[in-house]
Amino acid sequence: YEALRGRFVVATGERRHDLAVRLRYAEVDHATAPRLAEAVALAARRGDPAATPARRVGLIANYTAFQDYLDTVGRQEPGDG
Repeated sequence: YEALRGRFVVATGERRHDLAVRLRYAEVDHATAPRLAEAVALAARRGDPAATPARRVGLIANYTAFQDYLDTVGRQEPGDG
């Protein structure tokens, strides 16, 4: 978790509060959001300022959560980039 220092992290899902505790102890700037869509929007607003105009957002998720993410933001075909 300490490797995430200097980045903004949004924890979501059923265990978001547990993760937030760990992030706090690691001194990582973070927030929680109850739903994935809210987490994505919050992360996009607070993303890496150096990545403007399109802010860069990283995602760490298990398989099921990642599939939910793809359903939320839409799937791209290779080359749609």
